[in-house]
Amino acid sequence: MYFFFNVYGVSFGDTSFPVTGVQADRWHDLCLLSVFNLPVEPVPLGNSKNLKKGQEIVGIGHSGGAPVALTTGGNVIATYDFEGENIILSSAKFRMGASGSGLFDLKGNLIGINTFKTTGYGNYYSLPADWIKPLMKKEVETVFPINGKALWEEDEDKKPYFLKIAIPKTKKNWAELELVTEEWVENEPNNTEAWYELGYAYEKLNKVAEALVAYDKALEIDQNNSDALLREAVIYKNKGDENKVAQIQATLDDVDPNKAWILKNNKY
Repeated sequence: MYFFFNVYGVSFGDTSFPVTGVQADRWHDLCLLSVFNLPVEPVPLGNSKNLKKGQEIVGIGHSGGAPVALTTGGNVIATYDFEGENIILSSAKFRMGASGSGLFDLKGNLIGINTFKTTGYGNYYSLPADWIKPLMKKEVETVFPINGKALWEEDEDKKPYFLKIAIPKTKKNWAELELVTEEWVENEPNNTEAWYELGYAYEKLNKVAEALVAYDKALEIDQNNSDALLREAVIYKNKGDENKVAQIQATLDDVDPNKAWILKNNKY
C-alpha cells in the first residue's frame, strides 16, 4: 500500500503502521510512503488535463490538525501547464495541517494534492495527481531528513508566471501585474490564462480596448475560458451593449453555471 503526501505535511494520527520505503520528489514537493498492511483501499487516480474552469471539486483533509477529515467544496479556477501536467488553482479551502491532502472530482477520482495557497485573495493550489506515478519509480530514500527546494519556494524572479502574478494581484498593483503578464504572453503566446490575466491588468488600469483584445485572444485559444467571458460581459454591460451581454450570458449558462450566476446577479 502506498501513502503520498507533501514533504512537510502528513501524520498517521494515533495509529502506527510500519513504513517500508520512502520516495521523494523534492522539486514537486511530494513524498511517497510504502506502508505495510495499511487497512484502506487506494483511491482511483484522475487526470488534471481533463479539468474545466468552474468544475466542482472537493478537498478532503485534516485542516488545523482536526482528528477527523474535513470536507470542503469548491470550483476549479484555473489550471496551469507546468512540466507536462496541470497545476490546479481552486477555491476549495484548506488550512495548515491539510497540505498533502487530496483534491477529488465528484466521481471520487484523486485529481490533485493540496499543497500551498496565496495570501490575500484566497486561492488554493494543488499539485497534479499525475505526478504520483513518476514518483513511484524513483529510488527509495536512505538519508533523512529529506531536504530540498520546492517549486513554490523558488526565488521570485525564477518562479513560473502563474506564481509571479500572486503578489501584484494581492497588493492590487495593476501596473506590476501588467508588466508580468506582458512578459508572460510574450513567452507563452498560446496560454489562455496568460492572456486573461493580461486583460485583467489592462481592465484594472482602465485600458478597456486593450483588455478586450487580450480577452479575445484568451477566448481564441480556449473558447470556454469563462473568466475572459465574464470580464468581457462586464465591459459590454458598462458600454450598454445588452445584446452582447445576453450572448455571453447564454454561453456561460452552458460552460460555467457559477460564472453565469455571477453575471446574472451582478456579483462581479
